[in-house]
Amino acid sequence: MLKSSRNVLSVVSLLFAVAVGYWSAQTGALAAPAKNAVNAKLNSLLQERLTTLREAAAITSRAYETGIESFVEVMAANQAVHQAELDLCSTDKERIAIIEKMVSEAKNNEVIAAQQVARGAVPSSTALRAKANRLETEIGLERLKNK
Repeated sequence: MLKSSRNVLSVVSLLFAVAVGYWSAQTGALAAPAKNAVNAKLNSLLQERLTTLREAAAITSRAYETGIESFVEVMAANQAVHQAELDLCSTDKERIAIIEKMVSEAKNNEVIAAQQVARGAVPSSTALRAKANRLETEIGLERLKNK
């Protein structure tokens, strides 16, 4: 009787080990390539979007220089590029670097907008939008740093 109990226990242990191995394979090693394929596809799409937005921002900037586009459109195009860059970041350190660049650009935009308002080239709301954009960006940076 003791020998048959050991055999049953051995069979149960073997089945348990097989089940654990199968579960591990399904959730671990075998699932990783599928997840990596999804991540690769996502990263490819995010990179393509960034490239497209950079091209659109460059065209918008050139159109602004010739008087076809407004300064607000340039700001919006550049902001879309930065958002796409943020979407590609995988760490807070990368995000902070992008947002610090955004803050610097937002401060510059605020100065340009104020100059344009002073010249009467744009309505005063443009300068206020530029300031609000800078403040939102700085707030986002501080929130990320204090996380």
